[in-house]
Formats: sequence, C-alpha cells, structure tokens
Amino acid sequence: MEADRERLRATVLDRQRAALTELCNRPGCEGARAILDRLDQLDPVTVDDAIADLRAGRFVPLPEADAPDLFDTFFPAVVRPSNSTTIARGQSRSALAGGQNLGPLPFADLDSQTRKRGQHLVETWGAAENDLRQNQPERLSAMLARLFGLIGLAALR
Repeated sequence: MEADRERLRATVLDRQRAALTELCNRPGCEGARAILDRLDQLDPVTVDDAIADLRAGRFVPLPEADAPDLFDTFFPAVVRPSNSTTIARGQSRSALAGGQNLGPLPFADLDSQTRKRGQHLVETWGAAENDLRQNQPERLSAMLARLFGLIGLAALR
C-alpha cells in the first residue's frame, strides 16, 4: 500500500509540475513560477486549488515558507485558559446584537454588518446542531451548506 501511495503521489506531483510549467508560459501567471519552485514543500490539494485559480485568471496568494505561524501568535493572545463556564449560543447572539464584548470575544469592536453576519452564523450553527440531534439528514445537509457558505466555503454543496 505504501508503494502504491508513493506511486500515486509521484503521479500527482508530475501532473502538477506539468500544469505549472505550462502556466509559467502564460502571461499573468507569475504565481505559477513561485509555486513550481516550492512544489515539493506544498500540500497537493493546495497546489491543485492554486492551479485551478491560476487557470481561471485569479490571483493565488502563496504562503511564505519561512513566515511565522500566525496561529501560534493568535492563540495565546486571544484564546486564554478560563475557569468560566462555556459561552452559550444565546449569550453570543445577544452580545452580537448589542455590540457588547463577551468574555474574550471583542464583539464591541465589530461594525453592525459584521455583527449581523456573526449572529446569522451562530443561528445557522444552532440550527445545524438541532438537525443533527433530531436526526434530520436533509435539513442538516441544507444547514451545513448554508454554514459552509457563511464561512466562505460556498463551493461545497
């Protein structure tokens, strides 16, 4: 199985290398060269997405290899250990509606449109959770599609 996996990985890498080489010859596809230069360091799914974006004429931001991990910077600054109870969904909706901070969540800093989108996200999350608990697969599927759309994954349907 490992030999098959490595053979498949090599086939995918060869296909991606060929596609990126072809894209390097197109005007406006400068990002293809940067990806090709780092192809061995990138995840194959990310590369496939980048190739599709380049073919469609979209800009492809490439994560920098030596850049610090932003999650490591974000996590200790925003997510603090807490002895408090879990924040309920209703508390989140109320705080978002009123533009009030809730624990470590700085809702007061958000504009009204962003807070409304946040409320909608929390409500959709709750509806999806309810559909899961009630074993309603069709409604759950619709809620998950809506939830994924709200977080920017609209192509997942």
